[in-house]
Amino acid sequence: RALWTLYITGNFNEEELQKALTDKDEYVRAWAIQFLCEDNNSSKKSTDIMVKLSRNDPSSVVRLYLSAALQRIDADARWQITEGLISQGKDLDDHNIPKMIWYGMEGLVEKAPEKAITMAAAGKVPLIAEFTARRLVDANALTLLVNELGKSPAQLTAMLNGLLAGLEGRSDIKAPATWETVYRKLKSQKSVAPLALEVAQL
Repeated sequence: RALWTLYITGNFNEEELQKALTDKDEYVRAWAIQFLCEDNNSSKKSTDIMVKLSRNDPSSVVRLYLSAALQRIDADARWQITEGLISQGKDLDDHNIPKMIWYGMEGLVEKAPEKAITMAAAGKVPLIAEFTARRLVDANALTLLVNELGKSPAQLTAMLNGLLAGLEGRSDIKAPATWETVYRKLKSQKSVAPLALEVAQL
């Protein structure tokens, strides 16, 4: 309540909010994120601190507020905070955080598909990898996706699930030239061979 009062009466400047980002209380840090991004004009200094929080803050409350803020910050900071959040893998069972990260990231995928799939494939959040793969099918970036699958990334299963979901109901897609080579590699891996077969059939 004190934070809200200071903020809405214009008695909380950016420097003080930046200090609040390092407060020992997780809710103070979280609300500082909210206020700094409220008007879509957080400074680079503020977003730099938030990038650090995305990589090492122990609080799921703070990570939730960071993921919610993604849609209200510039693209460069959005990439960095997304990467920080999905590199932790602490919120896999959280009902909201992975989805909030995706809502913040989704608009960037088609603009920089290679960066998106590389980051999602190496991250620790399967939902992000799955949704990114599906989005790339919609963006007609199938060759890029198949090539990434050929590297046997950490999120291979999730990416195949996303590819499969994107292909269902589509009859206008031709397999990329690299698919046969990648498919042979995937068939040899018991954990993903059934998924790879389903993709091949489609």
